[in-house]
Amino acid sequence: MIPLTIAEIARLFNVIGQAAEAIQHTLHWSRFRRQHQAEARRHHFRRRLKTQALAL
Repeated sequence: MIPLTIAEIARLFNVIGQAAEAIQHTLHWSRFRRQHQAEARRHHFRRRLKTQALAL
């Protein structure tokens, strides 16, 4: 996963004091989003490496 950003930390702090379901939803969404961003980053780098290898 990618590291937490300042904005993500702020979102997580904003759910303090809310219902347990809201907290669980926010934590799940944060985990999903960070995993998705990490996967997108891996694919981006892989595509760029393939392009570089073809150029050589």
